[in-house]
Order: sequence, then C-alpha cells, then structure tokens
Amino acid sequence: MVAVLYWLANLFLSGGAFSIFALRDSYNSDAFWSGCGRFFGRFLRLGIKFVPVAAILLLSDARLGAVPQLFYGDDVPGSVAYWVSGVRVFWRGFLLVVAFVIFDYARIYMVLTNSPKARTALKRGAGFVLSNFRRTVTLGFAFYLLSVLLILGYAPIADALNAPSMLVVILLVLLHQLYMMVRMSFRLALYGGETEMYKRLGGETAPAAPYIDDVPTGSSYAGNDSDLPASTA
Repeated sequence: MVAVLYWLANLFLSGGAFSIFALRDSYNSDAFWSGCGRFFGRFLRLGIKFVPVAAILLLSDARLGAVPQLFYGDDVPGSVAYWVSGVRVFWRGFLLVVAFVIFDYARIYMVLTNSPKARTALKRGAGFVLSNFRRTVTLGFAFYLLSVLLILGYAPIADALNAPSMLVVILLVLLHQLYMMVRMSFRLALYGGETEMYKRLGGETAPAAPYIDDVPTGSSYAGNDSDLPASTA
C-alpha cells in the first residue's frame, strides 16, 4: 500500500515538474500545482497502459535465464549460473531504464502536445526513444548509475549509525532526509534533461488543443492572438 501511494504521489508531482520544464522558463508555484492536477489523470491512464509494455520488456530476462539450460540441461555448473545471474542483474537494470525512459518521453509528449491519449503517447514515446536510442538511454542510464552510487554511499553510513543514543538517531534522520533530497534532485535533473533533449532532437511539440487555463480571460483582457502565452503556440 505504501509503495502504491508513493508511486501515485510521484506521478502527481511529475505532472507539475514536466509542465514547468516543458512550458515555462522558470518555476512558478501556480503553474506547478496546476500541472500536477491537469496531468495526473492522464499520467495515471498512461501508467496503467505502460505496465504491459514493461512486462513485455522484462520477459526477455526470463528467457535469458533459460539459456544455460539449453546447453547443460538441468545440471548447470555453479560458475556458469553465477555469471549468468550477474548478466541478468545488469540486463534487468538496463531493461528497466529503457522502460522508464519510454514512460518519461510519453509524459513529455503529453505535456507538450496537451494530448489526453495514453496509447498515442506511449507510441510516440517509444518511437522517439528508438529513433534516438543511444542518447536517450545513455542519459537515463547515467542517472540510474548515479542513484546506485548514492545508495552504495548511503547504506554503509546508515548501518554504522546504530548506537542507541538520541544524537545518533537525529543524525540518522538528517542523513535519510539528505539522501531523499539528493535522490529527488537527480530525478528532477533527469526530467529537465529529457525534456530539453526531446525539444532539441525534434520531438513533436505542437499542442492538439490550447491550454485554456493559461489564456488571459475576463474584462481586463483586450488583446489579440499575438498576446497569448508561448505555451499555446
């Protein structure tokens, strides 16, 4: 239950983050929370449709584990099993990076085009990643490795802080909060980098419909189409 709630919270906040990176030049709290609410339903539908795509990618991991049995049958040597397990760990991590990179670019497509269609967004996201595979996956994999290194640095320090004293408990809490802040900074940096890469490499950005809540309204607005915000262009 906690994992599901955490995933939903991240999905909600990612709408605001992507809308800021894609449509704004600087942070604005109103635009951020507006983006969170506007894209949460779309991202949720996208996440549900994304599950089968990730499952299909991860099926190759199971097939990889069956390769030694083709040569040795049920009596696979321990050394072979050891190296195959190591290759599977790397391959599984690589597949997860590819899957979530596709998910990120599908969300970017939704934000930049204001599209509500989850299936179309997944197709566009997958197409963009496959067309620019080396650059998109390298960027995602770099931040994945940074996260792994962060865990490897955090875990031994956290394990060492196990003395039953108030000072140690406070230090552990502060360390954990610092770890979470750095980890979220990595994620935001990845979102910003992916959004910029999507724009620079010619990803689709023409909105299917204008962002109505970005358009000035009321008696105070007496401009013309040239006065509309850049996000509606």
